[in-house]
Amino acid sequence: MPLPKVTICMPVFNGGHYFQAALASALAQDYANLEILVVNDGSTDGGETERIALVHGIIRSCLVTDDAERDFAPIRVAERRRMALYNQFRAESGGHGGVAGITEEQRIPQGWVVGTLDECVARMAAFIREYGLTDVVCWAVPPGLRPDQMSRHLERYARELVPRLKAMFPG
Repeated sequence: MPLPKVTICMPVFNGGHYFQAALASALAQDYANLEILVVNDGSTDGGETERIALVHGIIRSCLVTDDAERDFAPIRVAERRRMALYNQFRAESGGHGGVAGITEEQRIPQGWVVGTLDECVARMAAFIREYGLTDVVCWAVPPGLRPDQMSRHLERYARELVPRLKAMFPG
C-alpha cells in the first residue's frame, strides 16, 4: 500500500534570513510521498524570498477568479516590477531562473495561470501531466499589493483548486 501524501505548508514573510534553512529542512525529510506548499505572505524583501524558492523548484502562480480582467490588472502591474528583478537576477546568473546553461527549449514555463476554477484546474493539471511536477509553490501576494487584495483568491486556490488537483493526482 502506498504511503499517504503529506503536505508541508510553509507560510513565509520576508524569509531572507530564515527561509533557506527552513526549506532545506523540509526538503531533507526522508518521507517518500511529500509535497511542499510555500505561501509568500506579502513579503517586502525585494524578491529575496522568491529567489530562494526559485533555486529549489518551479513556481506557477494561480489566480482563481470569475473576473480575470478586473482581478488580474493590479497583479499585472506588480508582476512587471517582480519580473524586472528576476530578469536582473537571470542576467547576473547567466541562465533562466539561476540555472546556467539552460536553453529556451529546456525552460519550464512559470507564468501565471488565470481563470475560473475549471480553467485553472485544467491548465494546472495539463502542466502536471506534461512536466510530472506536483509540488506546489504558491504566492499569496505579489509585490506592491496588500494581503487583503489577494486573500479571497488564495482561499479559493487552497479550498477549491488544490483538492481537485489532489483528487486527479493521488499519491
